[in-house]
Amino acid sequence: MYSGIGTSVGEGHRPLSKSPINEINAHGHIKNHPCGYAEASIAMERLRAISSDEFHSIYSFFLSITDAVASKAYELDCELLWDYLCDYNDMTIWLSIPSDNKMQLYMDTTKKRIKSNHRSRMTFNDHFKHSQDKWEELGLTDIWDRRELMALNNRPFGGFKHKLDFSKKHIYVNPIDLMTSFEYEIENLMERLHIPVSLSRLAPWREVYSSWKKIHNPRIQWINYFDHIIECIVHGYNMDIERFDLDIQQESTIQHVLIYKYGLNLKTWGLDVFPKNTKDIHSLLEENTHPIEKYDVPI
Repeated sequence: MYSGIGTSVGEGHRPLSKSPINEINAHGHIKNHPCGYAEASIAMERLRAISSDEFHSIYSFFLSITDAVASKAYELDCELLWDYLCDYNDMTIWLSIPSDNKMQLYMDTTKKRIKSNHRSRMTFNDHFKHSQDKWEELGLTDIWDRRELMALNNRPFGGFKHKLDFSKKHIYVNPIDLMTSFEYEIENLMERLHIPVSLSRLAPWREVYSSWKKIHNPRIQWINYFDHIIECIVHGYNMDIERFDLDIQQESTIQHVLIYKYGLNLKTWGLDVFPKNTKDIHSLLEENTHPIEKYDVPI
């Protein structure tokens, strides 16, 4: 792995680690993950200034949409970054989970279960912003209130939707493949990138990858079983969901689907953690009374 920035060039390959979670791994380099067009163009100029025949990588990502970045400015920056990278060479890899797709649930394990009376402002997509204001006005800081507000406001199946010029030459990789089957694709991808594969390093890499894949497996299982979890809750079927160890984000996604797809909600007052069986969650169902704007939930 050559980062190209902040590291010595020409040192050769580092020894492969046997553990994907220790400090001596691919994340041990100084990261060159520029955000947005301006940072990426600066990083690329620094890479160009390095005299080396070795391969260099750069991992750019788009700006986040915030109150400080207007929608049009965000779209323009996305287009500038995409065009800049694609026009530089034909080895741009586009990593993106399909939007409006259940696979977006891979990103659904990000929020910790915050204790009651925590006063920090939550970040939402403004689909139910007036409820956020009311939540703060009334001081509703308990876990069950936070969970319901997340369920009403977030769009867990969204993803990146801005249209880029995909006629430009690039390589598309679904990140889910990285978590599940990359051992079958790594050699093909390296060949397309014109990077030679060291067979002596490939076998130990596969061993490390197998361990790394296990770390991501709970998220993959969350995707695979999500439809069935919802079905069991709606119909009162029996399913033990303790193995998923749901966090508050995942619980809010379940509640979100019940609200927006089925017109149902959950009686969760005083409920810090969801029951561990779908039959018990079913017993909490009630009609949703919140005014909402329905949309096509993609499950």
